[in-house]
Amino acid sequence: MRSEGLAGYYLRATGVAAIWIDEDGRIGAADVATIDISPVASCWLRGDHFRLSYHLYERRQTVQASPEAVARKLEEMAADLSTGLTKNITAVDRARAAVAALNAAVDRMEASGLLSEFNTAFKAARKVQATIRYHDYLYSRKAAVLEAIAPMTNGSSEEDLRAAVTIVIAQRLQLQPASSISLTDSVTMAIW
Repeated sequence: MRSEGLAGYYLRATGVAAIWIDEDGRIGAADVATIDISPVASCWLRGDHFRLSYHLYERRQTVQASPEAVARKLEEMAADLSTGLTKNITAVDRARAAVAALNAAVDRMEASGLLSEFNTAFKAARKVQATIRYHDYLYSRKAAVLEAIAPMTNGSSEEDLRAAVTIVIAQRLQLQPASSISLTDSVTMAIW
């Protein structure tokens, strides 16, 4: 369940907006694509999705068409406007792949003892806010990594995702070693 939440977070961080077409051919737009929305296509540039859905809506008023025909027209319009589209399931799969790469990196770090700095930062945060739970802290740090890699990995291969995760985690650990984190910084700093 937490992985799905992180995948949704990754989608929001990438700025992927959605256009959906339901089984009756109705058209809608959402500012942010989500895991549970099932649009025919996602628009990669926020703002363009409203323009495209408006043009589709106008066309729908004059031509009665099946959802498939509306989807084809959407693809034509996007090409005419030089707007890249991708299927929502592809965007969701990419988000899940980013989370899987991150989880695998954390597992490798845990197995090799490299999470000691992270654990020290958690303990410092716990001194400031005694109610903070380890899994919530870890989740927030994972979300910070996903936010950092989202702009550079949107549409990347799984190998590129793994590399980006490794680079961002390494940078964050080197930039803020546990010994230099103050008690107040540990709560607000997204070291990892």
